Amino acid sequence: MRRGYGNSDGNIADDAGTCKAPEVGRYLDAHGDDLESALRSIAKRPDADMSRVVAIGDSAGGAAVMDLAARPSVRLSAVVNVSGGLGRRLGPFRPDPACSPYDSDLVWNFARFGSTAHMPSLWLYAENDSWFRPGLVGRMRAAFTGSGGNTHLVMLPPFQGDGHTMFFAPGGRQLLLPELDGFLRANGLPTWNEVDFAPLLAHLSPQDRESVEAYLRMPTEKALAVGSESGAYWREGERTIGDARTKALAYCREQTKTECSLAAENFDPVIQRYPEVRTDH
Repeated sequence: MRRGYGNSDGNIADDAGTCKAPEVGRYLDAHGDDLESALRSIAKRPDADMSRVVAIGDSAGGAAVMDLAARPSVRLSAVVNVSGGLGRRLGPFRPDPACSPYDSDLVWNFARFGSTAHMPSLWLYAENDSWFRPGLVGRMRAAFTGSGGNTHLVMLPPFQGDGHTMFFAPGGRQLLLPELDGFLRANGLPTWNEVDFAPLLAHLSPQDRESVEAYLRMPTEKALAVGSESGAYWREGERTIGDARTKALAYCREQTKTECSLAAENFDPVIQRYPEVRTDH
């Protein structure tokens, strides 16, 4: 949570200049300073593996983690920018014509980041983002990679009324998480293992397999329950894993009218014995 927001201490550091005199770099550097300080504190923990650190940010936070990634003093394994940038608008989908220097300053700063941020990065934007439209994102990417930056840009299809909201929306996370998981796997970074769910999927009907695949695209805290005869039911986005477990089991019993058992908690399968699948020759 940024300085001065929510329960964070300190004064809000949101001064980024004006349309005529933009200072995007000053804003992003201030937030990069805070992120770097947070990393230094985390590094003191005995349970922190600083050889595997991924930074992820949304909107202004997406641009801030790119600022962090560009610092020679910071070692990140990867960085994820979701709908990232900094801008001024008259309203949704209404760029301010007088603010083109502001967008140019944003592009220039991404060129600055690309000169030193050489770890893998993933950029996720939606085609109908009211703040950062595909044309501007394309300029940012060209500036970043042209300076030596390494990124994989995914332009997702339009999301609801405004793609800039997808980071916090459950439906948006269904778009984001598969891309994020694929990026982590491609770069040898921890995420859930698809192979772990193979025994469960092999036991289920095609319809129930689709339900489990949808479950895997959902954010935590979540739990999956299966009926004694058929059915796969889940609850996601709960405050605790205990809440998710209780609600998933109750929902499964309500739908199947049979006893249900837990099949997964978050991305961890619960070990069960499944009947062998017979093949008639």
